[in-house]
Amino acid sequence: MLRRIVPALSCALLVLAIGCSEDGSDGGPGEEVDTFPPYVEIGTPDGLGINEPVSVIFNEPVQASTVNETTFLVADSAAVTGVVSYDAETRTAFLDPSGLLSPLTTYTITIKPEVKDMAGLPMTGNYVGSFVTGPTVTIGSWEPTAGRSSFTGDNTAVWTGDIVIAFGRYPGPAIYDPATDTWSGYSQADAPAPRIEHTAVWSGEEMIVWGGWDQTNYFDTGGRYNPATSTWTATSMTNAPAARRGHIAVWADSEMVVWGGTNGVDYLSDGARYNPSTDTWVPISDIGSPDWRPNHTAVWADSEMIVVGDVSGIPAMARYNPETDDWDSISASGGPWGGPGHSATWTGTEMIVWGGSNGDEYEADYKYDPATDTWSPMSTVHAPKRSAYHSAVWTGTELIVWGGEAGMGYAAGGRYDPETDTWRRVYMTGSPFGIRKHFAVWTGTQMLVWGGAGYSERAGKYSP
Repeated sequence: MLRRIVPALSCALLVLAIGCSEDGSDGGPGEEVDTFPPYVEIGTPDGLGINEPVSVIFNEPVQASTVNETTFLVADSAAVTGVVSYDAETRTAFLDPSGLLSPLTTYTITIKPEVKDMAGLPMTGNYVGSFVTGPTVTIGSWEPTAGRSSFTGDNTAVWTGDIVIAFGRYPGPAIYDPATDTWSGYSQADAPAPRIEHTAVWSGEEMIVWGGWDQTNYFDTGGRYNPATSTWTATSMTNAPAARRGHIAVWADSEMVVWGGTNGVDYLSDGARYNPSTDTWVPISDIGSPDWRPNHTAVWADSEMIVVGDVSGIPAMARYNPETDDWDSISASGGPWGGPGHSATWTGTEMIVWGGSNGDEYEADYKYDPATDTWSPMSTVHAPKRSAYHSAVWTGTELIVWGGEAGMGYAAGGRYDPETDTWRRVYMTGSPFGIRKHFAVWTGTQMLVWGGAGYSERAGKYSP
């Protein structure tokens, strides 16, 4: 419902009876006005760096003059002094402390009801929230970028080296150009039918989309999109895997490997390899393959696909070599639980498995070395809170994890160096906080984050 914003509180109080015009006079019957008071939509998350401002986000724009040192209060055992400011574009109020906050300390935030929205309506009462600071300062910086509303993890996106190409049912094909910070559509002529829970990989020249469903029909079809010509080419259906959704796909140097998924009745543990140069499918062996479940992930590790996950809490992991068409088991000794929402990232020598949920706990933080078939734990010192449905990117030297859900709240992020087995916290101020099932790509210099469930319009780019 559209709402007309009125400037005066006295007018707003009369709206139910007579309505108001923008100058505060009688607007006549039927004219809609703002009758809803403002409130704090998102408070400061746990893990805030001791060098960062405290912030809250309102549900709607508020009057900047009402956000000040008397209405925005922060304290532990004593009041925190600092400069209060308000950013209208993001509806965010900040208190920038005059000194560093204390590490690993609980702080209380109080927002007074004197804060008013643009119609002059005050909050209905005090907002009181709390957060626990992290152990150290945080690093890096965020810049806002154009978001892509309603784009969640049920869709797909690939990074070409210059642009992001997104595909899915909601909101449809789109291209993001970080050089211009703009989203645009692209050709849908001969494109696969709109779908979700499909896969997409980047071949170096084309985005290859396959499988998925439209919440009624399951697909065994796909397409290749060439951004240089803005054209689609359908993938062959000869020897293609049976229709499915939720499967895994990796780009294996010259072909796409598809494995697992569900047809809505059964879990599928078979797959095939697709060669775009010849437009041909070759079924892959299922001898020795693990049982697929929705929590499985995979990485391409230079010469083999490594699959990690579990079945009813029991590790179900294996390595597939397309040259020999063989599956080999992976040691589960000292390895991760691999619950729903974890991430798997290839560093060039190791696979890092992080996060995921087993219902009550947020689990994995392990590294797997395929050369020795061994797992080793990651340090948890200064690590962010483990989360499910976060994003993870590899920069060439560090793993950056961001967001996701952690219990009743959302997680922030961290940077992990596997060479030194150390974590550093990611700066949160200005970030797209409060998202899960979102997308992230590493451009070579920055991490782009956008979409997701909850607050899908939020987006940003992080510079380490």
